Amino acid sequence: MASSSSKVNIKLTGVPETAVYTLWIKAQESLQPDSKLHDKWAIDALNLIEDYDFSKFALGTPTTLVVPLRSKTFDKWTTSFLDSHDSATVVNLACGLESRALRVLPSYPKLRWVDVDLPDMVALRQQLLPSPDGDYTLLGASVTDHEWLKTIPADRPTLVLAEGLVMYLNEPDVHSLIRRLVDRFDSGQLIFDTVGSFSLPMQHLLDFLKNTNSSFAMGTDDHRAIEKLDPRIRLRQVVRHADYEGFHELPARLRVSFWVGWYIPWVRNLQAIARYDFGSVESKGPKEASRL
Repeated sequence: MASSSSKVNIKLTGVPETAVYTLWIKAQESLQPDSKLHDKWAIDALNLIEDYDFSKFALGTPTTLVVPLRSKTFDKWTTSFLDSHDSATVVNLACGLESRALRVLPSYPKLRWVDVDLPDMVALRQQLLPSPDGDYTLLGASVTDHEWLKTIPADRPTLVLAEGLVMYLNEPDVHSLIRRLVDRFDSGQLIFDTVGSFSLPMQHLLDFLKNTNSSFAMGTDDHRAIEKLDPRIRLRQVVRHADYEGFHELPARLRVSFWVGWYIPWVRNLQAIARYDFGSVESKGPKEASRL
């Protein structure tokens, strides 16, 4: 449980440190009068951190403008699934310092929620964020390990979330993880975001990667390829920058660049979010239009 009187020093490096960057973005966005996230937990957590050089991050970059819209898409798809399966299990991989469980659990009292991240991140999370009420578990483990998955009951439809994870893993690990998830749980949905293959040679231009000494390992251009891993997996929807709710409110220069980029294949897939059904359960609502 986070304490309002104790300050926290950040000692993370590499990919785990990107969670601090994402927290900072969401806190800054939530401080704005026209905020879409209203993430009070991100603001509170940021205020507990001391002796961390946030000046190495800059507002107004494409990443800081798009991350809140990405997070809102994850929120929207999460609640869409839960509105049809309110006693489901949610497995949130690489949860970092994300407050989604705190936002969602109160509205679904029969829900089981499991957050998973590396032990060091779990320890930091416990210092910065309160533990949600309800059926909540925080697991300290690497998603590429096999044992942690066996501890999660497989008796309900399951929603698997992975925001800001897949691009940092190599392709064999991603495919192995997806196969194990589909084998473990009978039915549900997988939701994760990706970067395109062109992002890999261009990643040296991204300040947040340089400033956290992290790097992308996997680029995804064909989201239907995941269906080939298991016949039980079916692609439901893909959205990219120009499809995000709230995209029309971004600066004109950014909107134009993304719209133009839609017609250039290697630009179109620079960043996307994909949603897959697996097993026998699909959301009961109609499938939303997407440009696959």
